[in-house]
Amino acid sequence: VKDNRAVLDKLMQRIIDNKNINKNDENLVAADNHVVNANVKLNEASNLRTKAEKENDKEKKNTLLKKAFELEKQALKEQEEAMGMYETILGDAERNLAMNANNSSNAGNNNNIEKSLVPEKMEDRASYRELKKYEKLDAEANYLAQRANTVRDSANTVKKKNRPGVIAMADDLQKQSDEKRTEANLARNNYDKLKQQEEDQLAIEQKRRDEKAAAKELEPEVAKMNEYARYYQLQKEANAVRDKLSDNEKSEKILRDVADAKKTEAMNLRMDADKESDLAKKEDLTKRADNLEATARQQLRSADSLATANNNLRGTYDQKQALADNYLNGVDPEKSSKIAKVVGSDKNNLVNPEVTYVEIARVDDPVKFAKDFKAPENLTTDIFVKSNTAGYNKDNPIPVNPAGPKGDYYMVQVGAFRNPIPQDLFKEFVPIRGETTNNGLTRYTVGYFTTFDAANNAKKEIRTLGYKDAFVVGFKDGKRAGVNELLANNPGNVNNANNANNGNNANNGNNANNG
Repeated sequence: VKDNRAVLDKLMQRIIDNKNINKNDENLVAADNHVVNANVKLNEASNLRTKAEKENDKEKKNTLLKKAFELEKQALKEQEEAMGMYETILGDAERNLAMNANNSSNAGNNNNIEKSLVPEKMEDRASYRELKKYEKLDAEANYLAQRANTVRDSANTVKKKNRPGVIAMADDLQKQSDEKRTEANLARNNYDKLKQQEEDQLAIEQKRRDEKAAAKELEPEVAKMNEYARYYQLQKEANAVRDKLSDNEKSEKILRDVADAKKTEAMNLRMDADKESDLAKKEDLTKRADNLEATARQQLRSADSLATANNNLRGTYDQKQALADNYLNGVDPEKSSKIAKVVGSDKNNLVNPEVTYVEIARVDDPVKFAKDFKAPENLTTDIFVKSNTAGYNKDNPIPVNPAGPKGDYYMVQVGAFRNPIPQDLFKEFVPIRGETTNNGLTRYTVGYFTTFDAANNAKKEIRTLGYKDAFVVGFKDGKRAGVNELLANNPGNVNNANNANNGNNANNGNNANNG
């Protein structure tokens, strides 16, 4: 118990000296309570032992001593609990100090490289310092133990009258050795914990780097996905609300903190005014306090208004994030997984999509849709619908040379035939139109798109359905026009106009299947 008291005193002093430890920390308060409980029990035990010394009745004396012994065992347990908690608190503080120190130790690193929370050099790590501390204490404990043994052995050779003093000296040296040993063991435990924490942190950082590298490799593929283009829109909207909410919450906290500071200052001024005998000074102090309190009230009202706005923003963010999450959950699992890896768990790595999102809708009755469809006079949105059955048949044939929209637009050619085709040949999409040529071909195109990007994205979808030769074609006022000509007139219509024809081999639109 006495040895523990000595160790506890040193631990408590280390905690007092450590400016990085919050003295109001609930764990620290709990540890202090264990020490108080131990001291109370030890005082009770001491009183019982004092009574036992004065007690002549052996049975009563034995009972008192047993009670004292039980209290001392309980006190010992309380002390050990406190020592363990103090050790953990100090270890955590050392680790945090090491993590913060890393910011300066890695300051010279390339800004593009993620900084590690664990210093690169072993001697800069908290675990290394704790190991050196252990080695020093262990060496001191060994030296003191050796000295104690040497002095104790010499007691046999000194005069009888000097022997008690020599033994007492040996006992004192042994006690010092034991104290050092206890401190060394604590340092060793701290080293083991810190070492494990550093290794765990390094493993986490390596995993994060691996995931980031894998995500980087996936970025080009994901940027070309139609599904990602839509997810990008949804997640970007959610992130904008999230960031606005974060800024507002910081502003709200600042307002409340400033208001609290002004209220405290006003309270101090009122206390000074109460002590002031000079009426003019008293009035001035009171007026200043009134102004501070008025300002504090105004700031609290602003903070409350922000809190209301933040609650609304929180609801908006939850809705927008749910939309993004639900959309991603509904995407093909393989694509969804790749998108999730790229954007990351914080959803901040939103790379710019290389395609314009095309809403690929489905209809329950493609025949009705095809029968009722008529191209709009002015195309303002993309029109492309996937279906599970043919939208056209002999009773509702594919329209040939129908009127097209005004202005520039794009379609996807899926075939060109010299002979008549079955009207239900195309079963996967609507609307479809036929267009005759002077050389006897009928070219079939699908969809109406406002931009090349949208049409090109739809082309990729169509190719996955088996139409490997599908390509984008341009129209102007219902008539065929070169894609490059349209792009030259509208340079902002495509992400990369130089690559507009990449994978879009039109062959002048005269690829012919004789059916």
